[in-house]
Amino acid sequence: MKLKNLTILFILTTGLFASCAKEQKESNVDYSIITKEMSFSPNELHLKKGQTYRIRLHNEGSVLHDWNVEDIKANVHHSSDSGSIHHHGHNKKMPLHLAVLPARSNEIEFKAEEAGVFTFFCSVPGHKESGMVGKILVHD
Repeated sequence: MKLKNLTILFILTTGLFASCAKEQKESNVDYSIITKEMSFSPNELHLKKGQTYRIRLHNEGSVLHDWNVEDIKANVHHSSDSGSIHHHGHNKKMPLHLAVLPARSNEIEFKAEEAGVFTFFCSVPGHKESGMVGKILVHD
């Protein structure tokens, strides 16, 4: 009887640890990006394909800034962006986009679905041309 109880306890404990490991693996990774006049900090992000990320964009500048990533294949889970798309002359919808007013923050939660190097930028006229760009490197 004791052996049977120990066996059941072992199976339950092993299942509990496996469940905790799975939850830990699937948890979000958070990044904060600060925008100021003509810069992102950090301006390079290293992501892992298949991992869920939450990007918080904080605008410490005095004008509107946005964060756009072209050509990335991503599954967006959540975005606090109001849905107002500010493409400032771009005619295609960005897979990842956030717009942030001065002294405000917005966030987006997504999972990168392919490896590669992708550029992010501010699409407010003149900002990208003034160096408001960065890179996302998605690794397998």
